Amino acid sequence: MANLGSLTASVDELNKLDGVTASTAELNKLTGFTGAVADLNYAKDLNATGVTNTEFDYLDGVTSNIQTQFTVTDRSSLWSYGSGFSDNNHAIRAYSFNGFMFLSLNCVKASISSGDDVVSISNSNFHPDQRYSAPIVSHEGDLAFTLNIKTDGVIEVQLPVNPGSGNFHVVSNFWYRF
Repeated sequence: MANLGSLTASVDELNKLDGVTASTAELNKLTGFTGAVADLNYAKDLNATGVTNTEFDYLDGVTSNIQTQFTVTDRSSLWSYGSGFSDNNHAIRAYSFNGFMFLSLNCVKASISSGDDVVSISNSNFHPDQRYSAPIVSHEGDLAFTLNIKTDGVIEVQLPVNPGSGNFHVVSNFWYRF
């Protein structure tokens, strides 16, 4: 007892240590921890699920339900045909997803020139973030070099050749980033 003369702990504080089997090193691991017991239990339970630090870090900055961020939305009604183009019995199909627009076209025009506007989108929120090009599938001998997808939301045909009969067909499926 003589060695306890410089002891500053109270009897109540010493009684709290009754039954503790942790080493000094184990107790020192908690130095600086300011959370509650529930925080430690949550961390233990999360670790038990097998979630890695990398996977957990992917959640940084997430502010809403992740599943709702993957919604594909039909944007077909925002698109319209350029002068003289018609739908060839295939409506424009357009879908947005996570900053991308998918467009499916199958339309015709009687007489076509390079630079003709095939379709355009009315909502500037979905205009391409840069200029893109998309391939055109040939149909009944109709050929074109490419579709130009412009940043103003207009998609135009480039270098069409129409050795086929009748209407020029524009058939294409493509993605762009907005």
